[in-house]
Amino acid sequence: MNHYQSFCRLSPAVVLSLACLWLNQGCQKAPEFPEFGSEGVYFYDYEAYGDDGEVIVSGIMALKYDSPTTFTGIWQFKQVSQKEAIGPQVGSGKLTGKVTRGEYRINLNPELSERNVLLVGSMLGSNLDGAWRWMGATIQLNQGKFLARPRTEPPPKRGAFGTNG
Repeated sequence: MNHYQSFCRLSPAVVLSLACLWLNQGCQKAPEFPEFGSEGVYFYDYEAYGDDGEVIVSGIMALKYDSPTTFTGIWQFKQVSQKEAIGPQVGSGKLTGKVTRGEYRINLNPELSERNVLLVGSMLGSNLDGAWRWMGATIQLNQGKFLARPRTEPPPKRGAFGTNG
């Protein structure tokens, strides 16, 4: 039996699992948001802007403070424009961050060693305002501005966009 015949004999579930692993699309459930109103957890509506001021990404992020200067969290964002080169800030994931002298530094992709999207900003009133930067191994690939406004209602039960992920 050749490799093609062996592959064709695999069950559809095995083929799907292998395809997901190969494509590295995760086939994983999106991280779940903590309960709205939990102590030390802050929810934000996020918008990222292109260089022309157009909204290119929007969604929800939740920050949970581990100490006064460090936090972790999750995000679920979707692309809302046809702009390209926005980096890995679409879908969902975990984040890490720190606050130093009023400057917030958030890594949207702490599990990646390169091709990260970093948010750097500060609080203006109750809004987190700053710049997003898509970083390669040694260079910045693209950038823009972002604004995160405090969320006043719980996120949808089934992900930020009404899906399981």
